[in-house]
Amino acid sequence: MEALTGLAVIVTDVGGAVVGDSRGVARAGTIPSSWSAHRLEPDAGTFAGTLYISSERTIQERFRSRLQRSLRLLLLSGSLLGILGALVVSTVVAGMISSPIGQIAEFAVQAGHGNFTNRLSIRRKDEVGELGDAFNRMVNELEAALQQRKNQIADTAHELRSPLTNIRGYLEAFDDGVMDQVEAVPVIQDEVDLLIRLVDDLQELALAESGVLQIKRRPENLTELISRTVSAHRLIASERSIVVTVSIPDVLPHVSVDAQRISQVLSNILRNALQHTPPGGKITITAHEHDAMVEVRTCDTGSGIPVEELARIFQRFRRLDPSRSRATGGSGLGLTVARLLVELHGGSICAERAPSGGSCFSFTVPTAARSPAPT
Repeated sequence: MEALTGLAVIVTDVGGAVVGDSRGVARAGTIPSSWSAHRLEPDAGTFAGTLYISSERTIQERFRSRLQRSLRLLLLSGSLLGILGALVVSTVVAGMISSPIGQIAEFAVQAGHGNFTNRLSIRRKDEVGELGDAFNRMVNELEAALQQRKNQIADTAHELRSPLTNIRGYLEAFDDGVMDQVEAVPVIQDEVDLLIRLVDDLQELALAESGVLQIKRRPENLTELISRTVSAHRLIASERSIVVTVSIPDVLPHVSVDAQRISQVLSNILRNALQHTPPGGKITITAHEHDAMVEVRTCDTGSGIPVEELARIFQRFRRLDPSRSRATGGSGLGLTVARLLVELHGGSICAERAPSGGSCFSFTVPTAARSPAPT
């Protein structure tokens, strides 16, 4: 029985004599009082002896105790190993994250002070790698913007300096008696007009790029608007023996535009065409509707735009021939202003070479039915 239950047992007969002792406990002379006694009755009413069972669970208790100790040791060891592993992993991961983050912070401070020479070399495919790529793109854009601003300041200073230098030269010539008043006043007036036009163009650019330029849209008859604008340039065209032709369909939908701004766009394009079209040449203006937009197209028979210049023709201070003077070549801002004004109307503008070898400028504006409410 002890082998099965792990309990010590003693069996006595009817007279109390020990007939079985699993551990020899009875040799001590007495049976422990804590042991439980059970009468042995093979048949009802027949007493055959007594079975004493110890209260100590030997094998079970030892097994349970050892099992508990083993489990506690296993849990403790596992916990310690888990904590140690977590510390190692967290230290490694923290190092992998904090190192590039620290480098990004350092380079960001340097970029804030105007140093855009540093780039991150984080070759990872996770979020930290994406952050590094985004930082590099940001620094590239900031560097390009800074360089562009420097170039714009230098270009603006150069453009302003040229007419001012001319005015000073004419004034000195007048003061020295080289030129009389009749000769000096008209040329000085031309230079002053050029300065005013240049400053106005710069102001238009600044307002348009900052988003504060006011566009007052209302339904307009584009045919009449084009006719008025062309009429204002016919005298110059006639002086240069250039024929300006307007070919517009009889039925053209009204457009929702700021008439003054769109007239300015067409004027800038016309002036550019007149400057680059030789005497005896021709300028043709057409318009047609498509996809709720009206396209105005101006083509000339001039020298044309080199293919490599098409993508840069609308940049500020861009001239096809840098040797041309500002009196004949303009300020280099007209087409830039035209692009911004067209884009503010929700349209687009482009330049291309004409099949005849000249240049074609096209811009689109929304029809009155498509355009949102006037602003």
